[in-house]
Amino acid sequence: MNSEKDFFIDHKTLYRGTISLFSETPNLKFEGYARLNSETLRRLHWFTVAFDGDKSDLKIKYDVPKNYQAEPLRTGLYLSKENSYIYSNIMAPLYFRKDRPIIAATGYLDYDRVRDNFVFGDSLKVLSDGLRGNKLIYNEKTGAINAEGKVDIGGSLKYISMQAAGRLAVEAPPEDTTSMIIPAVTGDFMLAIDLLLPDDLKKMLLADFEAASFDAQPVNYSDGNIFYRKAAAELFSEKEVGKIISSLNQGILDLPKKENTYDLLFSKVPMKWDADYQSFVSTEEKVNVGSIGGQPVNKRVTGYVECKMPLKGDDRLYIYLKSPSELFYFFGYKEGIMNIVSNNPIFNDYVINMKAKDRVRKMPDGETFEIQPVNIGTANQFVSRVRATW
Repeated sequence: MNSEKDFFIDHKTLYRGTISLFSETPNLKFEGYARLNSETLRRLHWFTVAFDGDKSDLKIKYDVPKNYQAEPLRTGLYLSKENSYIYSNIMAPLYFRKDRPIIAATGYLDYDRVRDNFVFGDSLKVLSDGLRGNKLIYNEKTGAINAEGKVDIGGSLKYISMQAAGRLAVEAPPEDTTSMIIPAVTGDFMLAIDLLLPDDLKKMLLADFEAASFDAQPVNYSDGNIFYRKAAAELFSEKEVGKIISSLNQGILDLPKKENTYDLLFSKVPMKWDADYQSFVSTEEKVNVGSIGGQPVNKRVTGYVECKMPLKGDDRLYIYLKSPSELFYFFGYKEGIMNIVSNNPIFNDYVINMKAKDRVRKMPDGETFEIQPVNIGTANQFVSRVRATW
């Protein structure tokens, strides 16, 4: 069948093109253009499709479709290179080609008639609600968005690294289409971080949190179990996920020692995007510390995290942790320099008295990674900076 007229191929998707049925397969073959029949999306494009579909349960397969002008259309949350806002993009061109993906959704498009949701993303998430893969849900009634999967936070950090997984929410936009209010972007993330810390510093940090373990609040992993399952499935190999889930079902988080090589693993940090700071900043006084130097901690402690993602792409990371013994540790990283300070005299003296060969490390690109001591005021200013966004 070849049609030049628009018609619905499901409850909320218009279609133009050919539909073929071959005797050797029960599925219909679609080749043409589709468009979401949305009353709340502000940018609607016809997008290329070429897929086989079950007419009784139609799900549209896609990768990077194009519109009639041959512009690539993308779905996800993106950081604008022009004004530092994170915006949602659903089957539409990016505002600027180099806008940065925070979370991108490709794979399948489905419409959930019961909840009035458009669902986009990885086949495992869309077809079976699996643990791994990116997914974005757009609510047609409100315009609110929820997304989950692997998230690009700090992906442009140099030398140090941070892997992030979790969930994001974008509040419904104002009904007034002329409003300048930008919908808030919030999330909960599991963060796996390599700070290139010397082993001695990691051992001292771990020893403090272990010594004060009886005074610290343990993390109850039974509460929000599905968040931890999905986040861990993104950060650790598929062969380890079963073991991790088994531990979560017992209310603990037992991570594989061979794979958990990170200096710090936060099992859950609530954060929001602050356009003025050009940063993801933590939004609560407490964070869940899963492990230090690969050793389990699983305590809820005072802590603040900021990942700055400037328009020019030189990502920066700042972390403040306070143990139940009231000792704090600050790490601030920018352009190859790690600033460190603590009120733990042994820890701080180690940083101050590091030998030059340990303080400055030559990196494979010929440049250097350097650890520099700073004063306590730097840490206090950071805490005030984060709290000012609340």
